[in-house]
Amino acid sequence: MQALQTDFPSMLKDPKVKIVFDLKCQQLVELSRTNQIEDRLAFAQEHLHEYQDMGEEYSKGLADVIVLVAYPDLEQSPYSDLLEESRRDKVAEDLNQALQVSRGKLGRSTLERLVSHCEESLRDLRRYTTGHGAILSLRDVLNG
Repeated sequence: MQALQTDFPSMLKDPKVKIVFDLKCQQLVELSRTNQIEDRLAFAQEHLHEYQDMGEEYSKGLADVIVLVAYPDLEQSPYSDLLEESRRDKVAEDLNQALQVSRGKLGRSTLERLVSHCEESLRDLRRYTTGHGAILSLRDVLNG
């Protein structure tokens, strides 16, 4: 976040920019890896409270990550999928896209958007079912 603050301060000043919200949610996820509930709660209160009344998309995102405050051992919680590397990758991809757009370059290609949508759908399937979303990874197939 500090590098973004230095290089792209205007992007981070507007909390309505979706990537700012996603980055703050990911910060909560990363804090959750340390298992310090007090730190998680303080971060959520300081950085995420402003999003609670900003619409359905933000409310859903908040509901997805705010549960991290409640579980002392996230690896054993029903929300352990939030700690997966794929979530971190998605936020990084979205950040790269936002940076490209802010520089006047094109965003993601149609294929990249399709892959991203499929990965999100599989994550949702794993989260809301028995944990099985697919037999293979679309990214593995595309990467050969």
